[in-house]
Amino acid sequence: MLAETTPWETIVAGLQAGKYDAVIGSMGITEKRKKAVLFTKPYYHSGAQIFVREGNREIKTAEDMKGKKIGVVKASTYKDEAMKHSKKVKEYTSDVVALQDLPTGRIDAVITDEGVGDHAIKQDDLKIRKVGKPLTMDKMGIALNRNNPGLEMEINQALNQIIENGTYEKISQKWFNRNILSD
Repeated sequence: MLAETTPWETIVAGLQAGKYDAVIGSMGITEKRKKAVLFTKPYYHSGAQIFVREGNREIKTAEDMKGKKIGVVKASTYKDEAMKHSKKVKEYTSDVVALQDLPTGRIDAVITDEGVGDHAIKQDDLKIRKVGKPLTMDKMGIALNRNNPGLEMEINQALNQIIENGTYEKISQKWFNRNILSD
């Protein structure tokens, strides 16, 4: 198995072209995406979460982002959410880079997947914090080429097995301090 990091804006095209077999990267299951790719059952629930640097006390709610510089990943659903609050939206090639710009003050906020930000806080010790509850809640699935329904069945069976035997819960608690499938 080979893992490959790919710019978000080209990820679906690469999957459709057979460059890789699956996309496991916080891809929300949307009706538009279902037309382009095949999704497994949801493997976690998460949402569009606002993150700010630890010392930021200006942004306490989504309304406080008005006129602020907001970072998002290119071609993500989070750009649309950010544009509702500010015209100053900076696009990044990855969540990691966007979140790393928060403590430096280059941007005021990042809207990204709640789990991605939680991981950056816990594992990367980034000096950032959440603001409020998620703006949206999404079901995340593993995206597959539409011509590979057999792989969908195999992955769904594997997910069912680790959920039923408790492995999923243990992994979820270890990395996120909560069950990310039931949120």
